[in-house]
Amino acid sequence: TYVCNPLEVPNYLAEADVRRLAQRFELDADELLEAGSTEGLGTVLWRLDPDEQWFHRELAIFARDELLRPKLERVLRGPIRAWEVARVAGMADEELGEVVE
Repeated sequence: TYVCNPLEVPNYLAEADVRRLAQRFELDADELLEAGSTEGLGTVLWRLDPDEQWFHRELAIFARDELLRPKLERVLRGPIRAWEVARVAGMADEELGEVVE
């Protein structure tokens, strides 16, 4: 979701995240923000790798390191960390009860 949705869904990422993405791929942040607010970031980002040879991998690494990791680290400091990590990892609702017991 964090890799595909920003490419296609307008306003999916916060402005600060879009600016970090622009910096990471050396793009004009304003152009990327404009694309992100109208058609999705993909309209600009696909130009970087029209043959789709490397971009998905690099975007996944960016999403993991810059978007997901900080959120998970904040959760890990909280009192509900085991439950939240399990939820983010995609455990079923039935399994979540076992985590907190």
